[in-house]
Amino acid sequence: MARIPVTPCQVNFILGGCYCSTGHSQVRLVVIICIDPPLAAHPNLPRITIQHWKPFSPTPPPRAGSHARQIEGRKVWEADWTHAVTNYYILLADVFPAAIPAIYGAATRVVFSPATLALWRQQIIDRWQ
Repeated sequence: MARIPVTPCQVNFILGGCYCSTGHSQVRLVVIICIDPPLAAHPNLPRITIQHWKPFSPTPPPRAGSHARQIEGRKVWEADWTHAVTNYYILLADVFPAAIPAIYGAATRVVFSPATLALWRQQIIDRWQ
């Protein structure tokens, strides 16, 4: 199991996982929103960071005969939302291991509107205070 250091941030939202054909859960993408104490320069704004983590096989691989399957989690993307939100989307290929379900049509990503992101950010700030 991947060990992702989250202290001292508070994890408010984690998205990840899918089920493979054998029925076992597989994490493909983890989205973490960290809310940390404010910096001295901006005492009324919590530090807000959004991160994407993906699984990777460890290097070197486990020894032969090992029954435990090990996967490392690595941060592959990060954005600071302390002062403003950035454009944000999730690639569907990062969520679905094989084919993207037909319900998504030709879409390759889920795009979040700037208004929705600004609302999320403001709700985090409001609840922090």
